[in-house]
Amino acid sequence: MPSEFTREDTMSASDLPEPTVDQARQLGEKGSPARESERLLFEAWMGGHCWAIGGTWNGKQYQALDEDGWRVNQQAMLTRMLWAAWRDRGTLGADQLRAYGDKRAREALQQAHDAMHDIPGCKATRFDAQTAIRKLMGAAAPTPGGQP
Repeated sequence: MPSEFTREDTMSASDLPEPTVDQARQLGEKGSPARESERLLFEAWMGGHCWAIGGTWNGKQYQALDEDGWRVNQQAMLTRMLWAAWRDRGTLGADQLRAYGDKRAREALQQAHDAMHDIPGCKATRFDAQTAIRKLMGAAAPTPGGQP
């Protein structure tokens, strides 16, 4: 059965809530976890700009051979700064996308529950939809028949 999409079913960047200043500040203070796949995308992006990658990835950061506790390699420092900006901005966007997805899932489940409300024989399905909605909303799941 073909699915029909309405304008409300499509998502655009303007639909996503903007990251807050506090979220950005906290991410800058803590940083986000580094994933190997994300680092490889970053290096491809750097290469696409014809920008040199300063230093070598050591599993935690880009570090040049001539750096020690007192000396800093400017090119490696610039690469670390670009990497942090790339990684952290992607994390901010992912957090907003997850929040948007959770909201849309709750709305879809609620609509499904409401649509089944008057269909004879859908008691178990209604219960399953209610359980899923409550789980997504972080509330305790109901018991069958409304019993505590």
